[in-house]
Amino acid sequence: MNCCCCLCDMKIEKARHWLCYTCRECGYESYAIPDATVSKSIYEESNKYDYYYAGKPPFMWYHRIGLAHILHLEKSESFRVLDFGCFDGFFVKRLVDEGVNAFGVDWNRVAIGKGIEKFGMRDRLFTELPEAKFNVITAFEVVEHLESPKEFFRLLANSLSEGGICVISCPSSSSLYRPKTDFPPHHLSRFTPKSLRALCALEGYDVIEHREEMSIVQLTRNWIGDLVLSRGLDVDKKTLPRSPVGDFYGFNVRSTLESVATALRFIALPVDKALHLLGYRYIGQVIVIKKQLGHP
Repeated sequence: MNCCCCLCDMKIEKARHWLCYTCRECGYESYAIPDATVSKSIYEESNKYDYYYAGKPPFMWYHRIGLAHILHLEKSESFRVLDFGCFDGFFVKRLVDEGVNAFGVDWNRVAIGKGIEKFGMRDRLFTELPEAKFNVITAFEVVEHLESPKEFFRLLANSLSEGGICVISCPSSSSLYRPKTDFPPHHLSRFTPKSLRALCALEGYDVIEHREEMSIVQLTRNWIGDLVLSRGLDVDKKTLPRSPVGDFYGFNVRSTLESVATALRFIALPVDKALHLLGYRYIGQVIVIKKQLGHP
């Protein structure tokens, strides 16, 4: 089996209950599981997102980078942005509030329905990919969920207008700590920074910017989530019994933590920068890419 990022040989390893193919050259990891197709029901039936539906998802590091890139671009009257995997459309709403002509698509019908109800953007949120072309496509924390990253990059290219860019984020497998959700059936791929750049080059994209995150706050947030909720292999299945501790965390402790997260990030910024300089990373990476002219 050859790596989808650099076409080199991959070795077979065992990771929990699944076979993991790891590239010897770029470090890309792909999981072989019986049914690798991401089921809509995994997300539509999950109670994990109840807190987000009740309030709003946190505006993460990669959202801030994507927003900054979009706001600094020159915009014509036909300028359009698509947020691929938009969840309930909260990032689309932020863009629209900033005066950007933005749209969102997500296969999670429940999330899209909640977003339409919450934000009133029925003409901007979809469950099927629009046929229009877009100047910018964002895809935050999407590619690691998909069986075929190569097909995903080609799908994005078909929806980009000439000269358009993509802003893509995903977890880095070079991170200090691996959350329990960073396994199948939630995540089917893991990317090193090297493998993500290699895949972009192979699919005919020029890299404009590539950044890696170091966040003590995010590390603490995920570690507490793993500890308190005891999240396991079936974390996204509604059939898991609810626990009073989990519910209390989800709607009370979590709400408090999210409300002070921005302040905590600023306080931790000097430590994050120092750790970043020392080579430590947690957890995200963002790559901004532009389709090469003439590439098929």
